[in-house]
Amino acid sequence: GSSLLAVPHGVSGMDVWQGMEISIRTPRYPVPYMEAGGYTTVESYSETHINLRNSGSVTWGSGRTWYFDVKYVKA
Repeated sequence: GSSLLAVPHGVSGMDVWQGMEISIRTPRYPVPYMEAGGYTTVESYSETHINLRNSGSVTWGSGRTWYFDVKYVKA
């Protein structure tokens, strides 16, 4: 199976925007993260969240910390 995790990005006023670039700088766990049993990837983003898709047997403990650098252009 797969699951979707919506991570709030905290950027306000994103109702009109021109695009977003997301880079993940989590040591040892690059995204997209792939292994034989599944994957974790950024599926999409919205005005309020970055949406991560986790699929297959990939699991993350509650102690996993992800670092996102978000570059965006607002109109």
